[in-house]
Amino acid sequence: MGFLKFLKGKKEEFKFPSKDELDIPPAPVETQEAEKPVFPSLDEYDNKADKYSRADRMERMEERIEEKELDEPTVADKPIFVRSDFFKAMIDELTVVKTTLKESDHILARVAEFKADEDKEFDKWHLQLKDVHKKLIYAEGKLFA
Repeated sequence: MGFLKFLKGKKEEFKFPSKDELDIPPAPVETQEAEKPVFPSLDEYDNKADKYSRADRMERMEERIEEKELDEPTVADKPIFVRSDFFKAMIDELTVVKTTLKESDHILARVAEFKADEDKEFDKWHLQLKDVHKKLIYAEGKLFA
């Protein structure tokens, strides 16, 4: 295997550079304390939320939803564009689904036939068992009466 000779070459081990070899700038010196941002308290936020009751907020949301529904055109209003390759793929998938459904209908019809045949056999056996039972009762009555 001559074409894999390049894999047999010497492997050099990677060495990380030392701290002296790296060109690292010194860390900044803090002379003053940085100003901390001021955040609003939770009480202020809660007071703003209580401005409207829950029912009022729900009504406002419902109104906004209704406005959006009226503003948005329905699917029937807009034309639908589909790329031809996607259209062909959809047609192929629909064909596969149709054939699968036809096969499953055929299989279900055969299962129904088997079940009907099984029910007929069961009824036949049941009638034969009844006949044997009647004959045994008749024979018992003649022998022990």
